[in-house]
Amino acid sequence: MNMKKIVVIIVCVFFSLQTFANNDRCENLEARLEFIDDPNEKLNALLELVEIYNDKDLKQTMEYAYQAIDVAKILENDKECAKTNLILADILYQTETYATAINYYTKAISYYQKLSNYFMISKIYVKIAFAYQNGEFQENWSIETMMEALEYAKKSKDSENLIQTLLSIGNLYLQQKNFDEAMVYYNQVISSTVNSSTVHSISIALSNMSAIAIQQGEYQEAIRLADSSLLLCIDNKNNEYIILNYGYKAESCDSLGLKGDALSYYERCINLAKSINDVNSCAKYYYKLGRHYILDNDYDMAVDAFTLVCDSAIKYELYEWAYNSFYQLAKTYAQREKYKEAYNAFKMYSTYLDSSYYRLQSKEIVQLRTKYLLSLSIKEYNIKNQEVIALKQKKNYLVTNFALVILLLSLLTIIFMISWRNAHYKQLKQQEDAKKQRELNEAQTALMEIQLKNSKESLVDLALHLRSYIEFIQNLKDELKTIPDMSVDEKNRKIKDILLNLQHNIQLHQNMEELQNRINDVYKDFFDRLEQKYPNLTKSEKWLCAMLRMNMSTKEIAVITTNSIRAVETSRYRLRKKLDISSDQNIVEFLQNL
Repeated sequence: MNMKKIVVIIVCVFFSLQTFANNDRCENLEARLEFIDDPNEKLNALLELVEIYNDKDLKQTMEYAYQAIDVAKILENDKECAKTNLILADILYQTETYATAINYYTKAISYYQKLSNYFMISKIYVKIAFAYQNGEFQENWSIETMMEALEYAKKSKDSENLIQTLLSIGNLYLQQKNFDEAMVYYNQVISSTVNSSTVHSISIALSNMSAIAIQQGEYQEAIRLADSSLLLCIDNKNNEYIILNYGYKAESCDSLGLKGDALSYYERCINLAKSINDVNSCAKYYYKLGRHYILDNDYDMAVDAFTLVCDSAIKYELYEWAYNSFYQLAKTYAQREKYKEAYNAFKMYSTYLDSSYYRLQSKEIVQLRTKYLLSLSIKEYNIKNQEVIALKQKKNYLVTNFALVILLLSLLTIIFMISWRNAHYKQLKQQEDAKKQRELNEAQTALMEIQLKNSKESLVDLALHLRSYIEFIQNLKDELKTIPDMSVDEKNRKIKDILLNLQHNIQLHQNMEELQNRINDVYKDFFDRLEQKYPNLTKSEKWLCAMLRMNMSTKEIAVITTNSIRAVETSRYRLRKKLDISSDQNIVEFLQNL
């Protein structure tokens, strides 16, 4: 057995032991959590549980994070309150629940302001800015928040923090494709003194400037900037950006017609990516190498490069590179008039394109489900946690008593007690399982009632929003009629008021769309069953089915649909006929049992 295999085995054993140790530590912490009286000790235990569960169980992580915030409030410790709110905000950011994350980031800032900790305030404002950007809020909000971060970075008098904040502003402008503003802040970063604390930020700024130069067609400048970044990255052993900079140089050389230099840099990218097992970068630059060969009319080498990408992409499930490479492979085979191979490659391209789409769709569904779970009340989590702890305590108490009895009895009594204990334990287990099943059924029933109630409230909100929107349009029409008779100052004031109302009602319209989407998500399975069983139902009839399933009265449905009570009754009668429901059968019960 060679040394490499021995090292791999040792690493695997080490991580396995570490996993077992974490699981054991987690069980011990949970078992004694309810018995910890000291708030500081309890807070430390909760934060440790948050860290352990962070990558394993989102619900448990959220539950312990909320509990940690409550304990920090009891302690009235601003530092711990800031820390716990920041931890919860980071968890929400990772799950792309940006609006709620911003709320907790803001709470953390309020505590850090009491502590005059400008360093942490600037860091959190950077996170809020990217939350605004990634959450597709108004673009100017993210820029304004970044400017707040810059002000606090200056107040912190920490040069490293200031440079990192300037780099973040440049990255935000780059993400928004505002290259001129990005260059302004990147230039501020690279003008700072190079030392161990700034070298990483400066090398990233130079690399991003090289990418901008390529976008603007300034290829010589892109090469110069990439070279400057490479010098720092090589000294700092930053392999990720070394690969990236070699890639920028290769693209620039290709655009300048320096085919030999471009080939050399592509090969450097691939060799370095292989040495650090970066399969994504390997696929990326083999793909670009294939494109390079096509530009050089070397179709045989292009086929080899794209084939390598396809094989690696399939092996490591890199679906985006798979379908792109199969598409290029099909075009290359067609160029060489190998139409059978081109057809087969195109079929593979179509297969992996569909697969990539479905994987993306599944990922979005999982994200929506995660966000829905986060929206459940924390009180429900606490109740469930208390019940689980009580069951564990009861079980531990019984086991302890049995152990004490066994120690005091003779050999024959021990044999008898072991048999009796096994039978008794089996009975308890059955009772416990039955109890858990009842609790699970009750919880599922309660969840359905909450969904029905929330959906009903959402529909009422939707109706109120719609009515408000209609009233706004009517008022706007009346106000516009009065403008010609006003003075110039009055006209200006009136136009300003109208613009403010328009901005408010645009947000109102967006809220209406969110409500509609939320109701569609809750009743997706119900609508699917309706479509399968009664395909001739119209969209309005499906919505009527949903409202009746929520046991809404005719008057409530009339308010929501802005129709008369008579019209709703007529729609109900027609719906009965389409669903083939007899006159003595309750339509609400029929739909609830569907």
